[in-house]
Amino acid sequence: MQTNPLPEEEEAQTDPKSSSSALDDVARVMEARLGLQPGRNCIVGEGLASVDLGLFLDEKKARGSECIGSLQISRSTLQVSLEIEPAAAESLAASSARLFAEAKTRRRVLQSFGWSVATLSEAEWSAAGEDDHKKVHLIVSCVNKALGHGEDGHHHHSSGCGCNH
Repeated sequence: MQTNPLPEEEEAQTDPKSSSSALDDVARVMEARLGLQPGRNCIVGEGLASVDLGLFLDEKKARGSECIGSLQISRSTLQVSLEIEPAAAESLAASSARLFAEAKTRRRVLQSFGWSVATLSEAEWSAAGEDDHKKVHLIVSCVNKALGHGEDGHHHHSSGCGCNH
């Protein structure tokens, strides 16, 4: 996985909707609370696509971590692209066939190179405010959903977190 950042104008053309502050905050929570090291603006398939945050998830590492263990990893190593969906994306996609087609093509290209694509709603992320615990749940839920494990995430803590699942 290459993690060369794209120049600002290329990045804007690739995904003009992505909010860099939300992206930075998601990366911060992944690093600080989940112990993950996401690559930012990773180039995939010799430049055919890029990902907001790229993760290599290792089943062995996940078993040894309380929070990462909440991710339901079914193969030894997975590549996950975590994309930030801007708050206005739903109405934008419905109003523009071109944007919808570009997003669909991008997702298919990523999948053809072995990436699972997780989408995190910027609106939900913002609604979590400063609560990193809620943000961890959002990350785990969207990644598990992308891995085909539904939205429940079955997030458990040995010490108990009071989150009722």
